[in-house]
Amino acid sequence: MPTYHLFKPAPNPLEMSADYLLAGDGVYGVMECFGMRVPVPLLPWLGDSLAGGESGNRLPGEEELLAPGPSYHMLYEDSPTLPPVDPTRVYQYVVAREGVLLLAGCTGLEVLMPISPLAGLPGLASVTPFIAASYPPVGEEIVRQMLEHAKAARDEHEQPIEQLFFLLWEEGRWRLDIPEQEAYRDSVRARAITPAYLNAFLEGHSHHRYQASFSHRDDHAEVRDGGFRVYFVLGNIFSQPELRVRICIHGYEWEVPARYFFALPAGIVDCVAREWEGAS
Repeated sequence: MPTYHLFKPAPNPLEMSADYLLAGDGVYGVMECFGMRVPVPLLPWLGDSLAGGESGNRLPGEEELLAPGPSYHMLYEDSPTLPPVDPTRVYQYVVAREGVLLLAGCTGLEVLMPISPLAGLPGLASVTPFIAASYPPVGEEIVRQMLEHAKAARDEHEQPIEQLFFLLWEEGRWRLDIPEQEAYRDSVRARAITPAYLNAFLEGHSHHRYQASFSHRDDHAEVRDGGFRVYFVLGNIFSQPELRVRICIHGYEWEVPARYFFALPAGIVDCVAREWEGAS
């Protein structure tokens, strides 16, 4: 069976018998070449969250990881069971046949998110990414309320502006919260940090005449600084309304079909579902 080694700095890092290396910049195979063991990249760089040390290109060993830092799990063929979600850690890396995935959980949601290209790593078990929500999808009536509110939002010149929405699960049902906000043609933000802001299960905003896509400004606020939350954007609201959803987990993001979290009324397009169907 192939063996895997969690790479950490050492005087002679390649003096090992492992067939594969898991490092801060990806997964490497180790091949014999002219009497040397040479690492060959199999999966590309996975992001700063895997890196350690000042240079940003090293992965700490398990013994150096302290909660709430991540942990690492090799899913071998003879032990293919996923570990349980560890609530003391921000997330857990799972290395399986398909590549590297992220396992994480928060109140009401557990996710196994792919974060690397498909790989086919030998000797490892296959695993299927999943989204396990404890709450039912947001109902059609609330989606219609958001759409109508977004259509009505105007500035002092009667030009359409973005709108911000929080969705909270309270007392066995969904509640829509529309906070006090600073809304403009191409941006929106809450005026204050409120309990709804802190406790929202889903957070989203409208793009009025523009398509439902996440902008660089959205990435800065949601992927980099947004922690663990489900985000959505409602776009093309005056012509062909559409909804795009993504899960963000402390620097990683995964766009998923809206149906995991919303029951969409007729006439509103699920962007990611449409793209997945087009790619199949």
